[in-house]
Amino acid sequence: MSSTVLSRLLVLLALLAENAQSAAPTALHEPVFGLRYELAKTHFNVLPDDEIRKCPTLADDERMQSRTWIYAAALDGNRQYYVIGGYSIRSAPRPPNFPKYEINRYGTVIEIDGSECIVFGPAREVFDARFFDEIPQPVLEALADNLSATLTQAFGGRDRLQREFRRQKIPLMHLSPELGKAFAGDK
Repeated sequence: MSSTVLSRLLVLLALLAENAQSAAPTALHEPVFGLRYELAKTHFNVLPDDEIRKCPTLADDERMQSRTWIYAAALDGNRQYYVIGGYSIRSAPRPPNFPKYEINRYGTVIEIDGSECIVFGPAREVFDARFFDEIPQPVLEALADNLSATLTQAFGGRDRLQREFRRQKIPLMHLSPELGKAFAGDK
């Protein structure tokens, strides 16, 4: 292959890569199991802006805007817990080759108590770590149960959800007791 053809091919590949980074995502991953889903076909509730603003590290600013979905929710007294995920949009990526869209594949678990927010960490790690001093076990159980119900509804029923787990080769083994109980029928 001549060097001219090779250099043109490299330029074309670079342009394609740049366009891929500048296009909004059409698919995301649910953060606990990593289930991939099409945004146009699968519905999850959006985390309201007034809730995300309570979390300074996650809130929108002049550099980043976020699109955040709720995968599970639980209430404990005045405290609202969420399993969230989505993607962020950079207003002016710097350096220029940074992608405009950044997908948050691992999500996070947050607690909102009035105007205060606590960010606990990646969603699956929160379930696996089981730090009950931070998130009481009944809350973790409620989040797991709600995650199961939310995924079942979003994927069109329990049978379809089970098929999707199998199709994407996502094993439901070695789950925390809370996730294991909530997804016992999906194994």
